[in-house]
Amino acid sequence: MLAAVMVAAVTSSVRTGEAQDQESSSPFGRAGQLVFSIPRLLPVVAVNSWSVKSPVANDAPTGTWVSLGNHPGGLNVYDLPRLGFDAFAFDHLTLGVDLAGYATLGASPSLGNPYVSIFGAAPRVGYVASMSRVTSFWLRAGVAYYLLAEKGVDTGAAAASVPWSFTWQQLDADLEVHLVLTAFAHMAVTLGIVAEVPLAGRFSEVRTGAASVDAGADWVHVGLVGGLLTYL
Repeated sequence: MLAAVMVAAVTSSVRTGEAQDQESSSPFGRAGQLVFSIPRLLPVVAVNSWSVKSPVANDAPTGTWVSLGNHPGGLNVYDLPRLGFDAFAFDHLTLGVDLAGYATLGASPSLGNPYVSIFGAAPRVGYVASMSRVTSFWLRAGVAYYLLAEKGVDTGAAAASVPWSFTWQQLDADLEVHLVLTAFAHMAVTLGIVAEVPLAGRFSEVRTGAASVDAGADWVHVGLVGGLLTYL
């Protein structure tokens, strides 16, 4: 459904280009504009690589994989829809931040149903290169911080309950290029390439009856995403 809506919006932007030129007195990219966006509303395809720097056996995923749509594990912090807030300090120049969050609710964690919470914040600067009143490219660069925490219960020997907790934190360099298509006045669809490279990352795992794990861990992400924005 989301893909169909975005395709329809892109088609509309192409067909209504001339009308947009006449009607829009304030095209995207002017000083003083405020932008509200969901830049990763629709993950299309992504390449992820996870590296754990620890000789201790653990259950963290390791390797490289390609995913279509949402991450197969359902917990990829990079796939979460995030809210973006940006302001044009000058013509073409933006300052802003993306925020993301997720949390499970309910009773205490049980077998196979851990607590999960995720928080992400990505401050950045950007530059909008206008091709026309309908089409522009939005280049963005900044850093991104993520915190993922899980708390659950597994079954141990003699069917005993084994509580455990897992925490992962990472600071990334974040580079993005978004094609912005202004389908209607003050609204646009976006198609972007995003790349996040780890600057620092660490995870810790505590499990009853086992040695604690505390080691470096990096997650590299490159993806193609679709989004929506509105500007005032």
